[in-house]
Amino acid sequence: MDNKYNNPNQQPPYRQDYQQQGYPQQSYPQQPNYQQPQGYPQQIYVNAAPQQKSNGIGVAGFVLALLALIFCWVPVLDIILWLLGAIFSIIGIFKAPRGLAIAGTIISFIGIIILIFCFAALIGLGTAAAAW
Repeated sequence: MDNKYNNPNQQPPYRQDYQQQGYPQQSYPQQPNYQQPQGYPQQIYVNAAPQQKSNGIGVAGFVLALLALIFCWVPVLDIILWLLGAIFSIIGIFKAPRGLAIAGTIISFIGIIILIFCFAALIGLGTAAAAW
């Protein structure tokens, strides 16, 4: 059985040598070569992404105020969380960004007002029960 492709000089039809066609290179105009004056260091420009600022104290105040609002049914824990939330939020207002610190301050003061009304109601119930 004689294979016609066994001849090393003859290549199979699917394997053809293709010549790469050359594409014309587009030439760009030369830019002038600017040199630094002697004696001056080379300037290096670094474009770094700006770091996002965070306000950890303000976030802590917001979280504590929110926890105080959630756990308002636990008397001692409630007072501690609201007091710490108010303190951290007020400190956080003086740092940027202020958003969560302001929200924590508002939640803390609303919680403290609710706490004062609850204590006033308990005192009123206590005096009314004592007088009965």
